Order: sequence, then structure tokens, then C-alpha cells
Amino acid sequence: MYQQNISWKNKLSVKIAITMVMVILAVMILTGFSISMLTKNTVTKMTEKELDYIADENATEVASYLESMSVFAKALSLEVQRYQSLDKESANKVLIESLKGVLNDEKIFSAYYAFEPNAFFADTPNGLSYYAFRDGEKIGIDIYNDFDVYGSEDYYLPAKQSLQTHVTEPYEYQLSNGQIVWLITLSTPIIGNDGAFLGVANCDIDMNSIASLNYANGGYDSSYSYIVTGAGTCIANTADESTVGQIPNIVSDNENLKEAIQNGETIKDIVKNPYENGKDAYIIHKALQLEGTDVNWSSAFVVDKDESMAAVYKIILVLVGISIIGIVALIIISTIVINRALAPVNSVISMAVKMGKGDLSNSQSVHTNDELGLLSKIFNDTVHTLGSYINEISVILNHVASKDISVSIDADYVGDFNAIKLSLNGILDSLNQMFTEIKTSAEQVSIGAEQVSIGAQALSQSTTEQATSIDEISLSIADVTKQIEENANNASQANSKADLAGKVLSESNQQMKDMLEAMDKINAKSSEISRIIKVIEDIAFQTNILALNAAVEAARAGAAGKGFAVVADEVRNLASKSADAASSTTSLIEETLSAVRDGANIANDTAKSLEESEKITREAVELINNISSASELQACAAKRIQMGIEQIAAVVQTNSATAEQSAAASEELNAQADILKHYIEGFKLRNEANNRQGMDN
Repeated sequence: MYQQNISWKNKLSVKIAITMVMVILAVMILTGFSISMLTKNTVTKMTEKELDYIADENATEVASYLESMSVFAKALSLEVQRYQSLDKESANKVLIESLKGVLNDEKIFSAYYAFEPNAFFADTPNGLSYYAFRDGEKIGIDIYNDFDVYGSEDYYLPAKQSLQTHVTEPYEYQLSNGQIVWLITLSTPIIGNDGAFLGVANCDIDMNSIASLNYANGGYDSSYSYIVTGAGTCIANTADESTVGQIPNIVSDNENLKEAIQNGETIKDIVKNPYENGKDAYIIHKALQLEGTDVNWSSAFVVDKDESMAAVYKIILVLVGISIIGIVALIIISTIVINRALAPVNSVISMAVKMGKGDLSNSQSVHTNDELGLLSKIFNDTVHTLGSYINEISVILNHVASKDISVSIDADYVGDFNAIKLSLNGILDSLNQMFTEIKTSAEQVSIGAEQVSIGAQALSQSTTEQATSIDEISLSIADVTKQIEENANNASQANSKADLAGKVLSESNQQMKDMLEAMDKINAKSSEISRIIKVIEDIAFQTNILALNAAVEAARAGAAGKGFAVVADEVRNLASKSADAASSTTSLIEETLSAVRDGANIANDTAKSLEESEKITREAVELINNISSASELQACAAKRIQMGIEQIAAVVQTNSATAEQSAAASEELNAQADILKHYIEGFKLRNEANNRQGMDN
């Protein structure tokens, strides 16, 4: 049955050694690979974070530079607002001085103002511009009226339309010595004190100053940075100045980069580095925007992939070397230890083969002090005790198979086998007790199930009636909720009407105050008219006296003064009529003043009444506000009550369905109890056997 002559390939010592070597090899390879990959991923992430940080730092450097340049353009705009109220000569002087002051910063190539026609000065229909530039060590100033030239330029029109700082695309400018420089213009709109657009304040920035910023390179030899506009035009490139004013090939050849730059997005990618023979390189584009401007630039950082990952490759090689050395050492040591430990295994195999054939009479000892020697002794001791136990256990199991569980083990079992005896007797005792209790419980369950079924039917009927009542209550609550909501809506409308009435009363009160002021003015003017009438009366009186004197002189003159007497008589009549008219006018003015005073008194009383009405109306509005708030709270409470009733209704319906299910389950339980009782009656139990013996005795 068993072969004792086993080939060396199938020997346990060889198999264990080979298996352990293979397991150790696999574990070490897997561990080394996992550690290498984990280390690679960790270092790669750290490297990517470092590159991202460098890109952020460079973008921040450029943004700070732009912000500092934007401050000059904004300062020029504010200067115009400050000097808007000055006369033309003074304004000209301070505007020129402000431009000169900005050019004190060497980074600013030139600065200028450009105004709308007739905006800053009323007599400039062709616009007005001040241009400040460096002329050797001096600063030159040109003043033009050339709106038709700058009015549509890309530094003027976008700032005018957006009313925010505009930054132009790079453009070339030729100096008087023939040198070409690349510039960008920061244009800030000038807003007058009345909020109207007056023009723009401009600062021209030499892009060489952007290229000379302190860009971080992370210590990489192959790294470089460049800045491009939203259109992809290069503003600065630390690796190749010839790309300034052009779209770099690294951008034009990559649609993802172009789209990210145009949309002002951050992007990370792997591209071909044109300055490292087309090797793979990491590139990180950071969106570069400046608050309050239309700047949509992008700052890029590029580094050779192999250089950035050099540290990762070194760490992986070191880990692989350590893993290989550890695997070789562990394999050698494991093989030696296993072979020495399993040397006596053949003797133990011989004993096991005999026991496997059922031969418990023969034994073979291994004279060693290790686990194999102890195992051999245990085999010998076990053989002597197993025989007696097996027969008795077989007899007991045959009784149990015949549904006779009234038997038990009476012989003594030693050692751990005593636990088998106790366990088997415990099983038999438990089975007897369990089947006895099951039989009793089955009868009780049958009776209880019938009672539960009756109760469940009654519960189902009562819950159905409760569900009907809850539905009726829910409908009533819904009607009350609807009425409360209507009351809340009406209160809200009344509140709006009361607010409107309060506003109308307030306006009426103000109008009454205005009428009182007008009547006071009428009263004052009437007093002035009364004084004028008094003057007229005095003139009439003096005219009458002069006419009388003229008549006397005419009488003295005799015939020569006869015509003069007629004139004097007419003058006297005219003075008399003037006096009568002045007297009548005085009477009318006094009556008018009396009427005005009466009207003023009535208006005062009316104003007081309106003020009292306004006060009462405000109190009424406050009361209506309180009513409206209370109505809204009532509506909310009613809705919550309705939701609670609906939840109760759902619970009642659930209880009704549960009760019906309980009734059906009770009937099924009763049937299963009968089946269980039938099966239990087929077993022979100890108490029944004892009862039968007692009856026989």
C-alpha cells in the first residue's frame, strides 16, 4: 500500500527544501519588486511635487513682477483723477512730471497718456496724448493730438471697452540707433471723477526685464523656463532668447498645451525636449493671471525626464542588489537546516505506514531527542490505547444510528480520550434532554400558534379600522392646512398693502411740509408787497403836494400859467387815483395775508393729523407683520402635523400587513409543530425507557 523506498525527488527533506527555497525566492522577489515600485512611486511623486513647486514659484515671480508694473500704470491713472480739476497749464505740468517720475524705474521703457477727444481738456477735438521716453540720460516728452492714430490701437481700445488693465501681445520697437527691442504695454483706463472714461495710462515694459527675473531651476542642468501669452507667443525663454515674439515649437506641436494655454488652465505632460536631442521631458504649465487685468499668460517649467528620475533609478538598483544577496543567503541557510532536521524522518514514515495498514501491534522507535523521537514514542503509546476505545465507541454509534440514544459509555478513558468519553456522553445526554424538551415545546408551540393566529386576525381587523380613521383625520388636517396657508397669503398681501399705505402717508406728510414752507414764502412776499404799496402811497402824497404847489404857482402866473394849471390838476387827479388804488391794494393784501395765515394754521393742523395717521399706520403695519409671521408659523406647524399623520397612517398600514403575515405564519408554525412532533416520537429516550422499566417492575 505504501512505498518506503522513495526517490530523492519525492523525499520530504528535498521537497520542503525546494518548496521553502521557491517560497522564499518568490516572497523576496515580490517584496523587492513591491518595495522598488513603492519607492519609485513615492520618489516619483516627490519629484513631481518638487517640479510643480518650482513651476508655481516661477509663475509667482512673473505675477509679482507684472503686479509691480501694473502699479505704475494704475498710479498714472489715479494721477489724472487728482489733477482733473486743475487749469490747463497746471494740469499739463503735473501730467508731464508724473510720466517722468514713472520712468525713474529702469524696467519701464516708456510711459504715456492718451485721452478721448474733448475729455480731459474741452478744446481737444482731435484727442490728446503725452509720450515720455528716454533720450540718452534725459527724458523726452512729446505731445500730440492724434486720436485718429491711437483710438483704435490694441493698447487703447481693449482697455476702453473692458474698463480694466489690458496687457498687449509682444511687439517689436526700433530705437533711433537701429536696435530692435521687444515690448509689452500695460494700459490702465482713466476714469473721471464723474465715472466717465477719459483715456488710458500706458507703461511700455522691456521684455528683457522679464527674461532676467530670478527663475528657479531646482538644480537640474537640463531645466529651463519660458513664459507665453494666451495666444502662445513667447515673452521670455531662459534656454533660447530667439523664441521671444514667436510661438515655441514645444507649444505649436502639442495641441493639449495650446488648448490649456488658451483656456488659462494648468497642465502637466511629457514632451520631446528640443534642447536635449528630443529626449522625453516633464513640462508643467501654470496659468498666470493678474487680478484686475485681462492677463491670460502661462508659465512653463521643463526638465529632462531621465535627469529628474535619476534618484529613483539609483534607489531601485540598490534595493534590487540587496534583495538578491538576501535571497541567496536565505536559500543556503534554509537548505542546510532542513536537511539536518529531517534526517530521522524515514523511521517515522515506517511507523506511520504500519499504522496506516491497521497494524497497531508493531512499533518502531526513533532514538533521538528531537520532535521526531518524541513523535515515535507518542505513536507507540497511542497504539496500545486506541484498540479498546474504538470497539466501545463503535457499539455506542450503532445504537445511535438505530435511533436508540438511551445508551452511555461506562468504561474509563485516560488522558485526552477521557474528553472524548465525556463529550460523547454529553452529546447523548444533550440529545436526550433536547428531544424531550423539543417534544414538550412542540406541543406548546402548537397550542400557542393557534392562539397567536386568532390574535393576529383580530389585530389585522383593528389596524384596518385604524388606517381608515387615520385617512379621514389626514384629509381634515389637509383642509385645515390649506385654510391656514390661505390666511398666511392674505396676511402677506395685507402687509404689502399696509406698507404701501404707510409710504403714501409719508409722502403726503412730506408734501404738506413743502406746502407750509411755500405759504411761509407767500407770507414773506406779501409783506414785501405791503412795503412797496406804502412807498406808492408816499409817492402819491408827494405828487399831490407838488400838484397843489403847481396849481398855486399857475394861479400866480395868471393867463400865462393857465395850461400849466390844467396839467397840475390832472397830476393831482392822478395822485388821488394812485392813493385810492394803493389803499385798495393794501386792503386786498391784508385780506390775502389773513387768508394765508388761516391757510397756514389749517395746513399745520392737517400736517399734525397726517403725522398722527402715519404713526398709527406704522403701528398697524407692525401688527400686520406680526399676524403675517404668526400665520406663516401656523402654516409650517400644520404641514408638520400633516406629515406626522401621514407617517402614522403609513405605520398603521404596515402594522395591518404585518398582522396578516403573522396570522399566516402562525398557521404554518402550527403545521410544522405537528410534523416535528411526529419525528420526535420515532426516537427512544432514556426517561421513556425508565418509565417503561418502572411499569414492568
